[in-house]
Amino acid sequence: MTAEIKEIDIGLGTKNNLLPTTQRGEIYGETLPQRILIIGPSGSGKTTLLHKHILGDNDEYLFLEYDDVTVYTENPEKCFEDQVDIEKSNINIAKILDEDRIKCNSHNIIAFDDVKIDKYESVINKLYRQSRKYKVSVITSLHSFDSITKDMRHNTLVFLIHRTMVKTIQTYNLINFIDKEQLKMLNIDNYTWIGFVKEENEPMIYLIR
Repeated sequence: MTAEIKEIDIGLGTKNNLLPTTQRGEIYGETLPQRILIIGPSGSGKTTLLHKHILGDNDEYLFLEYDDVTVYTENPEKCFEDQVDIEKSNINIAKILDEDRIKCNSHNIIAFDDVKIDKYESVINKLYRQSRKYKVSVITSLHSFDSITKDMRHNTLVFLIHRTMVKTIQTYNLINFIDKEQLKMLNIDNYTWIGFVKEENEPMIYLIR
């Protein structure tokens, strides 16, 4: 299916030039909750993309409005207050997927940044399968396509992929809602991230600076 292509400059590499709240639906879609995968090699800026541009520093620059957020990681950095050391924490899946969430209007985010997927696969898979009805968005950052499970791939709505890895997408048949020929013709050299958004009938490709 041919996708609409848009260019967006979110000021990657700069401290203050972030995308305003009014445009947050441009990349991540208007539908909440979301399931997002960030895929890029070590040092590509996945953690910065997650904290600065998806979660945001403050209310002015939130891409996804939320009431609460927890970022599980195996390498917590002091500069990000919402990080939790996953090895020292007990992920209470029953508390996250609580029936009471269905009745309320709150939207929470659970993120996994720099975590060994195979070690926590059952928890992450369940979140990608079931979190939507509990009004919980799930975001995971990965170093490679090899770590993506079937449940993650089938339930993800937004793929954010570093430009150095876009050409390998076809090998993994990862973005099957994007026309393969269109994917081959993408001019990605001037962009840092490529966003693939699975809308119901109108898939989108975002070239992100």
